[in-house]
Amino acid sequence: MSESLYQRGADGYPVGADHRMRAAYGRIPEATEFQHAGVGRATPVQVHGWAWSNDFGRWSALVTFANGWHGYTYPAPAPAREPPAIASPDDIDFERARRAYTHISHTPDDRARQDQQAYVADVQSLYDELAPLATTEAQQQLLADEIERYKAGYQQRFSAMLDAKSRTASPMITGPANFPTARNQKRMATEDNRRNEFLEWRERARRAVKETMLDARTPEAKLEDEWQALERDIARSLATIHGVDTGAEHWDRSAFVNSIAGKVERLAASGQVELVERAIARVRDYNAEHAKPAITARHRFWSLADVAREARTQAQTDAGKASETIAAGDGFTVEANHAADRVQIFFDGKPDEETRGALKAAGWHWSRSEGAWQRKLTNAAIASARQLLGADAAIEQAQAESADLEQNALYTQARLF
Repeated sequence: MSESLYQRGADGYPVGADHRMRAAYGRIPEATEFQHAGVGRATPVQVHGWAWSNDFGRWSALVTFANGWHGYTYPAPAPAREPPAIASPDDIDFERARRAYTHISHTPDDRARQDQQAYVADVQSLYDELAPLATTEAQQQLLADEIERYKAGYQQRFSAMLDAKSRTASPMITGPANFPTARNQKRMATEDNRRNEFLEWRERARRAVKETMLDARTPEAKLEDEWQALERDIARSLATIHGVDTGAEHWDRSAFVNSIAGKVERLAASGQVELVERAIARVRDYNAEHAKPAITARHRFWSLADVAREARTQAQTDAGKASETIAAGDGFTVEANHAADRVQIFFDGKPDEETRGALKAAGWHWSRSEGAWQRKLTNAAIASARQLLGADAAIEQAQAESADLEQNALYTQARLF
């Protein structure tokens, strides 16, 4: 047992822990009840601090209970609770599912129940994946709403697939005499279409729910999650660099240096000051602990914190600008939204399937909150909008009108003086 006592910080990690300690021991558990011999579980009158148990590989607490017992113990395990019933098999109509298999299976009842259980498992898996992101009451309500929307979409599209399946048959079940082969092939094609529509919707819907929950995280949670992912990448690259320096690895060292620098440089360009500063500190710690630095002092990497601060200042300046229409055509408008740092395409109505497919393929994403297809505000995004919408003429016209307005303003100003 380590003799050093630590206090649990607001983020769960020991107060004062460096990145190595965080990675090695993880967070201190949040607990109010602890194991108490002869009692089972009890709430101590005081938790003096926490120590890492090398024997058991977990955090233990030095506590004092009301009966005077004083010593190290572990948090009491949470009482077993039944998981919430997120979905019910009855959400999928049994009779409807049974009819779908009447003419294609010897056991339609069993197949129907399998479909019901598959639905429950699918919804439950989505909930279980996203529940850890719902830490506040508002986030929990948002997750509940998104799950209900997902369930409704699942039931609607899966029922359509079942209805299409119920119109198909198998000669192994109905018998081969006078079997309507041509008609059945058409109906099977329809069923395949409904199945593909369901599977495509399911993939999109699950991704959309996850994106919604990720967007709902607090800024602190987003920053911490982003840092954990970045720190893992940097740690892997530093481990490889160390292996190359000691002769244990035979990779191209510069590739891993450039990997670290490139990731951090992209963050700096987008004004992610906190992440950039943490990354620089992480590499600085490595350099202090090793004879050969991972990244030399002359490398541009060490100036990226200044780049990040400048980018954030510029972004804050741009945020005060109004949205700017950069193109308008038949049924669409393209705007540069400086506050959101996005190029946005607004359509008068829902674009056709071919246009939506082209937008997705070119990296555009539908924003339900903005009511627009959008990409990060870059020259490449503006060029993409031109190419996709054939908006060159419209953009040139808009630029010409803007130039005319500017020229008129200069002319008026000259007359005034």
